[in-house]
Amino acid sequence: TRADFDFDRGSNAAASRINSSGLIEKYRENTLEHSNNFNDASYTKVKTSFTSGQLDKDGGTNAWKYQCSSNGASYFYKTPSTNSGIRTRSIYAKAGTASQITFLWDSFNQNEHATFDLANGTFTNAGCLANMESVGDGWYRCTTTITDSANTYALLIGLVDKSGSASTAGDNVYIMYAQQESGLVATDYLNSTSVTAKAGVLVDLPRINYDANGENGALLLEPSRQQLIPQSEYFGGSDWDKTSNGTASVPVLTYGVESPEGLNNAYEITFNTGAGTSSSDSSVLAESISNQSAGSYTLSFYAKVSSGTDKIVARSAGGSAYTTCDLTDQWQRFEITETLASTGIIYIDIGVRRGLANEPLNSSVTCQLYGVMLEPNATYATSYIPNHGTSGGVTRAADSCSVTGASDVIGQTEGVVFLDVDTIHNNSDTGPTKWFLEVRKDASNSFGIGSGGADAAPAVRFVTKIAGVATTESEPAGFSNSKIAIKYTASEFKLFQNGSLKATIAKNIGGYVDVELMEGAAASLAMPLKKFILFDEALTDAECISLTS
Repeated sequence: TRADFDFDRGSNAAASRINSSGLIEKYRENTLEHSNNFNDASYTKVKTSFTSGQLDKDGGTNAWKYQCSSNGASYFYKTPSTNSGIRTRSIYAKAGTASQITFLWDSFNQNEHATFDLANGTFTNAGCLANMESVGDGWYRCTTTITDSANTYALLIGLVDKSGSASTAGDNVYIMYAQQESGLVATDYLNSTSVTAKAGVLVDLPRINYDANGENGALLLEPSRQQLIPQSEYFGGSDWDKTSNGTASVPVLTYGVESPEGLNNAYEITFNTGAGTSSSDSSVLAESISNQSAGSYTLSFYAKVSSGTDKIVARSAGGSAYTTCDLTDQWQRFEITETLASTGIIYIDIGVRRGLANEPLNSSVTCQLYGVMLEPNATYATSYIPNHGTSGGVTRAADSCSVTGASDVIGQTEGVVFLDVDTIHNNSDTGPTKWFLEVRKDASNSFGIGSGGADAAPAVRFVTKIAGVATTESEPAGFSNSKIAIKYTASEFKLFQNGSLKATIAKNIGGYVDVELMEGAAASLAMPLKKFILFDEALTDAECISLTS
């Protein structure tokens, strides 16, 4: 049980996974430095003083008294190093002699603001999303989410209203745990110091991916993929068109239902075509992405209904055909792969369109939607990549894992390499691909398994090499949901798959062996790896058959 494998996705933080609770888990970062040290020099204070060591929401002394130090507009702010896309800011607050705080995103008398009444637990907002959650003992978590990138400050809070009306010396409230993060909702607080605080799916940690029940954990290794949808969760903004044709009405959106993350950051949408019965009657959520090259594109999204079953339709890549999505009361991920015939605009529609040939739809459908993704040069969907406003899309770097200096566990002249993998996807659009588990004497003498070149269907490839030249190849059955064992001795190699001996190759490589799991340079493959074992002695054929059954 070695723990010295190196895992890498470069500097990219756009990855996600399904965690052991069956929920989508993302990378998280509190980009607000000194998030609970309001006397730090990075904060600008106007007619404001802070006193630390106050009783906090958890019974400790991590809260601060925020007080107006002299008559006039009392506020404090922090200037960010960078701001882009959708951001959510939050702080815990409790009434003192004053009971009101205001979040502002630009400056006084601007549109983007939210004012929180800490005595009554109510708020007013304009130009931004807002929320107020009671956490007990008079404390509230006050949250605002900005929907554009025009603001100046990383944090601007005042003991004043939106117009900046003057405060009175001595007015005070209690605050703690400020946070700014990417996305539509405030997540669990991360305490930052002079550097930002990070959690969740971190850059260089392996992604152990589970199924929707939180079971069957597997190491998820994926190729680099791009997410083209600029706003993958914020359907209420101007980036997504809410359109209707014929007798239909514009989709009605309600934000704040529970998503596959287990957070209240999904939308409920009502599509209604009225009395219309023809294909010209449609109520859809629409997106268009221009200047895209010809090729395969895979659209994916999560959808459900509150109860029972229903249907919606979706299309991408500008195709005229629609795919029917059968919704249940459980979140499902739908995947649609279509081809853009020539360079141009990709049109995406999700909703209800009447009069389709094979699928009569209800005139009105209310469903919940989350996590829309469009991947170019793709014939299957990879794990969800969130995008909160990056134009041109965001890219998840490829996963890799490797280990060197493992002479304490490898080097045998005989043994068995075993692995249990899910479907290996072969994207034939990108040319020859290789996804190898390779056992080798040195850089020139090796054998391995992988996908069968550019074949449309995945296959096992069993290769031996001498002096860097492939001398023997065998391609047995498909490489899908397989248990694989490679048995090697001084005289031969044997490949077992799913309880059968698939290939025997006589060869003497001698010396020690090295084990690598690698992806070819042109590959576009995904391999959820459930188990990977090296036996340091050759098992019998019967044992290998039993092991792979």
